[in-house]
Amino acid sequence: MDHSAENAETVPEALLFDLIDQFTMHLKLSAGKSNSAANTAQTYANAMVIFKRFIKRAYSRKRKVKAPYPVSILADDVLLAYYDWLSKVPPDKAKQKAAALAEAKAAAAADSPAEPDFTPPPPPPRYAHSTVQHYLAAAKRFLAWAVAQNYLQDFDFGKAEV
Repeated sequence: MDHSAENAETVPEALLFDLIDQFTMHLKLSAGKSNSAANTAQTYANAMVIFKRFIKRAYSRKRKVKAPYPVSILADDVLLAYYDWLSKVPPDKAKQKAAALAEAKAAAAADSPAEPDFTPPPPPPRYAHSTVQHYLAAAKRFLAWAVAQNYLQDFDFGKAEV
């Protein structure tokens, strides 16, 4: 007897951020005692924080969905939208300030005085290409995991490829 239609009516849809948390926990538990696997799990967990930020600040608006976000918010366009967002959004301002402070300290420690620079300031820094690729890899792994766990049954990676 097939209960899928019955279960669809009685079981509430999973929430996206809860599923992301389950994914990061799965990675951490799967790492075991391997330092490199633990580092990868932590790195992916950090990347998923950025993915959540993207969902909250951009993708939910595009899809016209309010929090709490259901897993069904994720459509085949999510990776391309994430790539576009990562390419346009500057990194965390706190990290920018820390980098500027470190640069100022290094310049102050130098023996030769710095020459005045009259060129216009550069545009705000964006995520480095390697960082964007890393964040996309984490999102792809999450999506593959969610498909394998039957949370995204209709997700088409062929259409989702960046």
